[in-house]
Parts: sequence; structure tokens; C-alpha cells
Amino acid sequence: MSASFPHLMAAGRIGSMQLRNRILMSPMGEDLCNPDGTVSDTQLAYIEARARGGVALVMLGSVAVAHPIGTSNKCQTGISDDRFVPGLRRLADTAHAHGAKIALQLTHAGKVGINDMIAGRPMFVPSLPTGGDFDPLFAQVTSDEAAKQAAPFSSPTFKIEHHPMTATDIATVIEWFASATARAREAGIDGIELHAGHGYLLDEFLSPATNLRTDAYGGPVENRARLLVETLRAIRERVGDDFPLWIRMNGHEFFADGTTLDDAIATAKLAVAAGVDALHVSTYGDPSRAISFTEAHTTHFPGHFVEYGRAIKRHVPVPVITVGRIDPELGEQLIAEGAVDFVAMGRKLLADPDLPNKLLAGDRDDVKPCMYHYRCISQIFIREGVRCAMNPSTGRERELTISGTSPRARRVLVIGGGPAGMEAARLAAL
Repeated sequence: MSASFPHLMAAGRIGSMQLRNRILMSPMGEDLCNPDGTVSDTQLAYIEARARGGVALVMLGSVAVAHPIGTSNKCQTGISDDRFVPGLRRLADTAHAHGAKIALQLTHAGKVGINDMIAGRPMFVPSLPTGGDFDPLFAQVTSDEAAKQAAPFSSPTFKIEHHPMTATDIATVIEWFASATARAREAGIDGIELHAGHGYLLDEFLSPATNLRTDAYGGPVENRARLLVETLRAIRERVGDDFPLWIRMNGHEFFADGTTLDDAIATAKLAVAAGVDALHVSTYGDPSRAISFTEAHTTHFPGHFVEYGRAIKRHVPVPVITVGRIDPELGEQLIAEGAVDFVAMGRKLLADPDLPNKLLAGDRDDVKPCMYHYRCISQIFIREGVRCAMNPSTGRERELTISGTSPRARRVLVIGGGPAGMEAARLAAL
């Protein structure tokens, strides 16, 4: 245990899953799998770097329960068929070899399923959208980025068509999530997070801004949460009570008529009653505004979501995970106070996969910082694999590897102390 971070580096538990510390790798869409949705060697190396770096739990983000239906990334991992199991088993074995646990974040993109638009497939929604909330924000990017971002819209089959879900559709979606969870357990995965936030399908039902139904799945929060609750119960029937299961949810939505904290607390209680072992609290913003990404789920403001996690924890008996630009010092403080139980880090672990090990060794000053340049986020929009402005190895761990040492020591003079010179000096020293 780290003398400087005794609470952050202390062991913890989510359901039946024992974790070596309180730092979790936040689930992120990394676009590193094979084009058919199977696990790639590149993706395996990316996950391995974070597991080897000492994180307690690596979470693979945006794993599609109905692949290719309901997907948004160009390369998005699937779990909709048994053919995905061998690759996921390799991921599990790799994480376990380094002492980490691994979880999958299961998703269905709903009305933001860009690949459904490209293929001309109708997109599942709770009710027809009332406005044009899909805005590619072309005016705020470079011409090259805009061209890449616009590429999907040039598909000859491109069509935006929304399909309000019927009772049969709802049953189908529930089965997709339950079957996916069973496959994950078969593959040796340690736990499952259902993505019930950030504007994806489960969240579209939860949010009063997007759920305008008048049946048993719309109206009061108990009805809007019905799809989530029925999905959780179906999963529990399929895999039992001892398989770790939790949700990522919005503690608040930063737009008119969106989810409020009171809604989130009510949803949290319903989810716990349906069998979740933890709650991962984030937020969501208006997707038509560029600030939504820096205000909400990839926030630019340190600790921006903490109060939502803290408030929800007061009402539930299960662990709460907080996320959103949490540095180790704040994470230590929050866990010491009992405000939350775990801290999820995304961008920090892209910049420095070895962050947990460095904290454990007392090498806090050696942690390479995230500069919040948002290169990682922008890659999603131009439909390319994850990259990091601070760490050139991110997403290219197989290509950019230092192995062994030089046969003899040399003196190297680096001319220039900018980013390139500093990186050249760092690599030469290694």
C-alpha cells in the first residue's frame, strides 16, 4: 500500500469481485478492434499496458450487444455472437496475467447509432425525437477533420430513420443484453457494466427529454427505468447473483427537461433493488453543443461529477464509482471521506498506463500528466483508433515498444527542448 495514497491504493470489492486498489480504468470507445468487431492484437496490447500498469480493473468500453446493429464507432467490439468469445477470453487471460480484473461495458447506441445510419437501418428509440439533436459541429473543426467526420453521411445507403420500440422490440433488447452477459462470463470476464448514460438506448428511456412514451415505459421515473430494471433482472436470471454487475448512469443532464439528481437517485434505488453491485455515476450534455463534451462526460473541470456520486451514495448500500478528471490526491480524499468507493480514470491512464504502479512505489512525480488536449476524444469523431497527445504509444503499443537496452552506453546530445526533443531525451534515457 502506498504511504501517500493509503485509501486509493487499498483493496476493495464490487460484489464478489476483489480488487487490488480503488483505481478503475474508465470504459472508453477506443476503435482498436478488428473491423468485424473481434478483438485485435492491437487492442490486446492496449489493454495489457493498463493491466500491467497496476490498475485494479480494466473496463473495455462500448461493447455492442447486437453488433453491428446499434453501433456508433467505426471499429466497435462485439459480443452478439459466440464468434466473439475467443478474443474476449484472450483479453481476460491477459488482464489476469498482470493481476488485474476486467469488465465489459455493454452498449446499444439507440438514436446515435451512426453505423445504423450508414447502413440505412432504422434506429431503436423510446419515442420519435422532437428536434435535430445530432449535430456534427462541422464549423468547429478543421476542413480535414470535417471531411473525415462527414464521410459516413456520403454512404449511398445513408438514412436517418427512428423506430419507436414495440413490446416485441423491448423483449429483444433485453435478450440481447442478457445473452451478452452470459457470453462475457463464458469468456472469463470478471464483471459487466451496462451503459445507461451518455445518450445511449437505456439512457434514452431514462431521460424525460428523450422518452415521451405514454405506456408503462414512459412518464414517471419508475416507468422510464422499467427497461433498465427488466434488463437487470433478466441478466440476474441468466447468470445468477454472484456475477458482478453494475451500471453507468447520469447523475444529471445539462440540458432542459433532462435527468435531474432526484431522478438519478430514484433510478439508483431501483437498480439496486434489481440486483446491481455498484453504481458508476457520470453526467451528460446536449450533443448538439461542443461544450457538452467538456462540460459533461469528458469534463474539463476537475471533480465536476463528484457531488452527484456523493449524493447518490447517501441513498444506496452498494459501492459508488466516481469519474470526471479525478487526480490521485482528490481520489484519496474522496475515498478517505467515504464520499465514494472507487475512482475511474480514463484519459490519465491513456497518458500514463503505469500511474497506479507509480503511486504504489511512491513515485508520484514521475506520473506523466494528461494535458486534456482531447486528442483521444476527437479520434472517435474522425473514426480512427485512439491516440494521446502526451503518450505516442497509446493505441500503438505493439509498434512503439522499447525492449532491452543498448549493448553499450552512449552519450547523446539532443538539440532542442520542445516536445520532440524532450521525448527523444526520455526515450534515449530509457
